[in-house]
Amino acid sequence: MFKPAHLRVYALLALLTTTASATPRIPFPEILQPLMTTLNERLNIGDLVALTKWDSGKPIQDSPREAQVIDNARKLATERKLDPEDVAQLIAAQMEANKLVQYGLLAQWQAAGAAPDTPRPDLGKQIRPRLDELQTRLLQQYADFTPYRQDPNCPVWLAKARTGLTRDALHDLALTRATGELCIRPLAR
Repeated sequence: MFKPAHLRVYALLALLTTTASATPRIPFPEILQPLMTTLNERLNIGDLVALTKWDSGKPIQDSPREAQVIDNARKLATERKLDPEDVAQLIAAQMEANKLVQYGLLAQWQAAGAAPDTPRPDLGKQIRPRLDELQTRLLQQYADFTPYRQDPNCPVWLAKARTGLTRDALHDLALTRATGELCIRPLAR
């Protein structure tokens, strides 16, 4: 017959064994989700940019505009006491992800012989101001996330945060590219 003290010890051991064998729960910083939402929103604007490029026949690559955006991001980084080169890498990753979407969509439309028949916003008057607004929000959210960038769990958090945000494989791949600069891996010794 078990004594009450023994039952408590067995119950405690059972609880510890169950807890120890369970998959550890990795804390997820709450500030990551708004950052991911902003990155995804910025990425989805690539669809609109692709439509303007389709209509105008202009190339996707716009090196002078990209240099201007990165220079502006460096200035904003300095004002916010962020590392300008880290911010330049982040913004460059966003532009690369956006171009990935544009190239993918243009290829789909070329294969189909037509782009979707949807309203076309003006690149200079509507799309670029929206991108500038998103960049301001993005930099604030990036600043909030900066303390977590070197955490060993950062890649796991990013994978979890990306889940379910995108609508197709092209945008999923592009979001993976957009987040490629967020985590910092420790250097191997």
